[in-house]
Amino acid sequence: MMHDVVDGRLAAKLVSKTDSFWQVVRSYSGLQEHLAVAMESVKAVRGNLKQVDELVCDQSAKIVEVHRKNEQKRNLLAKLHDISCLREAQSTVQMMLSQGDYPKAIDCIETSLDILSKDLSGVTCFRHLSSQLRELYDVIGRMMKEDLASLIQRELGVKPEAGTLIQNEGELSAVFLGLMRMRKYSFISLLRREILENVGNVMSQVIKLQILNSGVDLSGFDPSLKKLGDPIRLMKHQQFSRTVQAVMDELFEFCKRLEALQEIMIDIAEDVGTSEIGNNRNEEQQVDIDAKIVDEDDDDEDEDSEDTFNSSNGLNEKVSVNNASATLLLSMEVKSETFLLKILPLIAEFAHQASQKRISRLLIARAKNAALTESTTPTQLSEIIQLVNKYQEKCEKQGWYKTENQKTGALGRAINRLSMDYIEKFHSSRKIRIGNMLDTELWKSCEVGKNDQEMIKMAIETGKLRNIMNSEKSSGASSDIVFVGNEAFIIVGSAVTMFHVLADYCEAICEMPRFAQDWNSRVIELLKVFNSRCCQLILGAGALQLVGLKTISVRNLALASRSLEFIIRFVPMVHDEMDRVLGEDRKGILRYFKQVENEYKEHINEIVLKLISVIDHYTTNCLNQWEVKGTIPSAEFTQICKHLLKFHNGLTGIMPKPQIEALFLKVHNGFKENLKERLIGLAITPHDPLKFGLVTQDYMFYQQNMKMMENCRDLELESLNDILFN
Repeated sequence: MMHDVVDGRLAAKLVSKTDSFWQVVRSYSGLQEHLAVAMESVKAVRGNLKQVDELVCDQSAKIVEVHRKNEQKRNLLAKLHDISCLREAQSTVQMMLSQGDYPKAIDCIETSLDILSKDLSGVTCFRHLSSQLRELYDVIGRMMKEDLASLIQRELGVKPEAGTLIQNEGELSAVFLGLMRMRKYSFISLLRREILENVGNVMSQVIKLQILNSGVDLSGFDPSLKKLGDPIRLMKHQQFSRTVQAVMDELFEFCKRLEALQEIMIDIAEDVGTSEIGNNRNEEQQVDIDAKIVDEDDDDEDEDSEDTFNSSNGLNEKVSVNNASATLLLSMEVKSETFLLKILPLIAEFAHQASQKRISRLLIARAKNAALTESTTPTQLSEIIQLVNKYQEKCEKQGWYKTENQKTGALGRAINRLSMDYIEKFHSSRKIRIGNMLDTELWKSCEVGKNDQEMIKMAIETGKLRNIMNSEKSSGASSDIVFVGNEAFIIVGSAVTMFHVLADYCEAICEMPRFAQDWNSRVIELLKVFNSRCCQLILGAGALQLVGLKTISVRNLALASRSLEFIIRFVPMVHDEMDRVLGEDRKGILRYFKQVENEYKEHINEIVLKLISVIDHYTTNCLNQWEVKGTIPSAEFTQICKHLLKFHNGLTGIMPKPQIEALFLKVHNGFKENLKERLIGLAITPHDPLKFGLVTQDYMFYQQNMKMMENCRDLELESLNDILFN
């Protein structure tokens, strides 16, 4: 029963799956057909691929293989060619060297070394070639340094033809380019030494030529020596000026030639630097500057060992190349291309600085002779300063002065030193001259020549105090009276000397306005010395011991007073001379002239008071001894009148009438006071007619004598009653 049920259910299942079964059977049959078709298609594709492999891939593989073999053969050929070239490398380099083509020779060696180190490192036949090429490379470096030295010596030692600055530009360019490619920068120190040596040679040659043409005594002159200081000091001013001008012209042209050489070097260095150099060397050098600037003339022999001029500046800091001077930078070792490019534009500037030092030594060499300096006039010194200024202006236009400090370098310091030495010697000589004149002054009136009178006349007319040369017009008889405008002066010889000294100072101020402040302090000092020394000798009676005067007379005092007044008349002219050249910010120093004038006036007043005290002393002594007796005039009044007349005669002809009149008025006023006191002391009044009458007659005798004196006739003299009761 169970089997039947199972059979029945299986049968039912089979019946229900019959369609699906037959559908699968039918699908399998279709798949077999599709598979057969696919197999036919695959077979066809495989056949086609085989054809493609035979026709395309095999052909391409053959082409690639042929190309690879071709490349291998080409590389082998190149190596064989390199080997062939390397076999001829040394002869090729020798040929290039014989043609002077250093850059190509260096390229050939560097290329050969590169090939040997990379491509042909295993070639046994070339195992010694590398060392040989390196040795040749070093030899070429030494040859280029020697050639560069000879080229620079030839270039700088001989004047170029007209219109050219560089004669051997091609050769110099080749050698310099070769050194740049080899990165050998020691040629900078070589160039520096050659510049210094040639600056000295140029200067020596010019000076020797000028000495030979100057006509100076050449008995002890040896042209083969470099000591030229003594012959230079034998030259006259015009000859020396021409020498300085010739030296500056030659050195200027020399620096221009260095500038042209500098431009060539800069162009080559920039080209090489942008193409090949500077891969690992672009750091900027920093330098330590010692406490004193390097003296670049240590290796340079001076033309006169005694004529040296050293300057020191202290710098105790680290500075970059941008702040250092050309002299300092070119004295340092060059280690990088960047530093080289920094200092190449400074070659002409360095040559200019070396030239400045040489010119300054030339100027200082002549100033060694003190007698020569004393005989030099401010005009002559001004001519030298103007020559230097023109030279500096030319150099400034060339761009050789980067800063104002460089413009006041060695040459500026030399001019300042020369000028200050000259000013000091100028002042000292005149101070000594005035001192000697005053110490030997006899305090007598001196004769003034026509030339001096012409000087004074011209000074009054122009307002400028100047010396004039002796001429036939100004020659003639001298006079003891000198006119300043309409005023007559009788003065001592020291005053005339001081007048000429003031004219010297005015000329110096005009010729050297840059040093007006220094002139000002010295002329003020000299004016004060003259004033104080006059007072010491006259008021202090110093002349009694120095020149043996028995006494300081009224005439001596009057001459001293008028001499000081004479000098005062010209002090404003010196003031105006200074005012014309001083800047607005420095005109405050002119106040010292007013102080000097006040000091002179004070001393003149002291002399006047001294004169009054002298006569007052005599009149007072006589009045103190005076007794009213019967003698008319009394002996005392007679003595007083004699003293007054002597006093008057001592002043007459020296002081002008108004001054004498004013002075006697003061004397009379003092006499009145003394007379009144004496009468009161003697108890004489109008109530005692006898004695009062005698006194009146003595006083009238005094009045008559006063009126008889030429310069006192206009004095109003009071009556005796007025003296007593007013």
